[in-house]
Amino acid sequence: MKENKALNITLTIIRIFVGVLFIFSGLIKANDPSGLAYKMGEFFEVWAKEDYAPSLMHWLNNYSLLFSILMIAFEIVAGVALIIGYRFKLFAFLILLLTIFFTFLTGYALFSGNIKECGCFGDCIKLQANESFMKDLILLALLLILVLFRKRIKQSFGNLTATVIMIVSMILSFWMQWYVLKHLPFKDCLAYGVGNNILKEMTPGKDYVPAKFETILTYEKDGVKKDFNTQNFPCQDTSWKLVDS
Repeated sequence: MKENKALNITLTIIRIFVGVLFIFSGLIKANDPSGLAYKMGEFFEVWAKEDYAPSLMHWLNNYSLLFSILMIAFEIVAGVALIIGYRFKLFAFLILLLTIFFTFLTGYALFSGNIKECGCFGDCIKLQANESFMKDLILLALLLILVLFRKRIKQSFGNLTATVIMIVSMILSFWMQWYVLKHLPFKDCLAYGVGNNILKEMTPGKDYVPAKFETILTYEKDGVKKDFNTQNFPCQDTSWKLVDS
């Protein structure tokens, strides 16, 4: 009995923690759905450049905002479902699948180096790729525990009350996104948000490294190609022919 009670308490803690995390993640992103859409577009563009079904990636990119809105709403609604135990088997599996997908994205961002930030918590809480990947691995482990013991978790409210809570959660998640898209984010976390000192925000940080640019000119002479910069290219020797720049 004590073991069962301890297990039930552990499952409740995990369920509430994961549910709150998903709600929090969804609300942070709902503050600016366009930001998540831009991040989705970044993934699509990178995959298109790497020749992963480029036509499909370009097509998906056209609907980034729609995908963003739907995913944010699902995160919030699914988080609420976990907390109250609403159709737990269904939502536990759906969230597990979503987390597996997130883990793939953060893993790709980490190991490919093509994307620096995954946008897991929007622009307000920025995580590096390695931090996001570790977060998803931990979340994945917790969700596997919930799925494994899913039969032990019961709904916290009656069917009518639980259904009303879910409907209200869904309406609020879409309303919040509609509002910020029509107006402005509740909190603008970008550098040039309303009320920020633009000159101060433009000041480079202590880790800032200025970008370096150099023009390289490739010339050919007697079948031999050689690279020059703008300081030493053979402007006096007309026997060199410009090949590329």
